[in-house]
Amino acid sequence: MKVLRAENISKIYCQNAVSLQALCSVSVTIQKGEFVAVLGRSGSGKSTLLNILAGLDRPSEGKVYIDGTDIVKEYVPGDLQVTAGSIYENIAGGDIPSISDSVFQEMKAVPGVRQVQDYAINYDRGIFLCEEREKLNADSGNYESMLAMEQEIDGKKQCLYNLVLATTDDIEALAPSYDEERDGPAAIMETELAKTLNLEIGDMFTIYDEQLIINGSKNGCKSARVKLLDARNIILSENHIGGNLLVVDRETAQLFSGRLYRQVVNVWTEEGRKAMAVSNLERISDANGYSFRNAGRQIQKYVDSDHCQKVMHCFFIIILAVIGLLVYFNTVFTNLLSRRNDFKIMYKIGIRKQEMYWMVMKEGLIQGGMAAGAAAIVQAALSAGRQESFFSMFTITDAGVVTACVLFPIFILWYMFHKDSQVA
Repeated sequence: MKVLRAENISKIYCQNAVSLQALCSVSVTIQKGEFVAVLGRSGSGKSTLLNILAGLDRPSEGKVYIDGTDIVKEYVPGDLQVTAGSIYENIAGGDIPSISDSVFQEMKAVPGVRQVQDYAINYDRGIFLCEEREKLNADSGNYESMLAMEQEIDGKKQCLYNLVLATTDDIEALAPSYDEERDGPAAIMETELAKTLNLEIGDMFTIYDEQLIINGSKNGCKSARVKLLDARNIILSENHIGGNLLVVDRETAQLFSGRLYRQVVNVWTEEGRKAMAVSNLERISDANGYSFRNAGRQIQKYVDSDHCQKVMHCFFIIILAVIGLLVYFNTVFTNLLSRRNDFKIMYKIGIRKQEMYWMVMKEGLIQGGMAAGAAAIVQAALSAGRQESFFSMFTITDAGVVTACVLFPIFILWYMFHKDSQVA
């Protein structure tokens, strides 16, 4: 089973009009349970590749799939989105950007804006999960990571996992069924992490601050007991993706130390007033150095890209089929013309035309089958790692080629008989 697949990954860094290509058309597939090492000299792009595969960086070209999900595509749940910074850059340190309260209020007051939802992230990274090894799922993706952080807590070996907390005042946007009075403190977790902890929707679990490690005990550290609302791929934006993200309600997030940085704002617009909102939010984003995304434009970009790919695939396949058929038709036509007198003799000695049609049809079927078999080998190589629809187009084309190979000799033979009868 393929858990990770990258196709034609390229990464180009641009600075002061100078371009540096770190990766060029790299493709890789990793199966479930497989251990892979990346080797290469210093500066060959190993770290860049790993960051892209982990969703911490974005390729200039190419796609990355985790469990079949394209993690490269930008994610804009509302109509518009404004973002600041990225998880990868901010975890690494340095100045962490944040969308200020004043700018956030300005966005909310923009004409045409119907609803906003913001995400704030705690980069303190002193938040941990803690569980005994025996209670973990050894067949899950995060098992080895938790095992690597195993240490003694309260005199007993415990496996830890480091989290990055994200929070929003509108958690219902992710989990519409959430009810604060009924559910209380709640969290949304990555699917694979929930699988590692053997958690189901509705289960309760505990998160701890870094005093858990410092003290080697659960006593004396801040903790929060939360309910698992949902397990899903957590993608707040194209720059805010990661398996260690945990989205919690605002009250739970404020229990732990560390500043909350507002870095993602999703915007829904009023019908017929989107253009006005786009213009104002673009102005605000440019003035403050934020990134602005338009869901409609993004979706249209993907539609256009997919359409172009399909057109190119079809064009490529049709050209190959036409070239093959032209070569075949020329060969068959030449062959049948050279046997023209043989067919006349066969007709004179009493062999019926239907039998001769059947004979050339069988020859065409055999030749078409051989051609399709040889082509299938090449097509299988071309289709490896591609979507199933690509191979389906080849299959349809092959069926058309075999049919043409069967019918064309019959048509040529009929044409020769028809022409001879007119001459006679």
